[in-house]
Amino acid sequence: MKLNDVCEALETARANGKGCTLLIGAGCSVSASIPVASRLIEEIATRFPAAYERAPTKTYGSRMSQLTPLDSSSAITPEGTW
Repeated sequence: MKLNDVCEALETARANGKGCTLLIGAGCSVSASIPVASRLIEEIATRFPAAYERAPTKTYGSRMSQLTPLDSSSAITPEGTW
């Protein structure tokens, strides 16, 4: 993903009255109490087993891509948990 893609996604979210979550790396995320990707994958397996199994590859991006927009937008709360 390139910077222009991120900007477009942010503009689209704002235009549609949606918020977004930007994960910028484990160091920043962890210090902000955001779970690491492996923990989010565990949550997907627990809360959305069909999406977890549907993923064509066993990566974070592939697993997340199988969630509905509503499910993925609720992935992280302000407290840093699902």
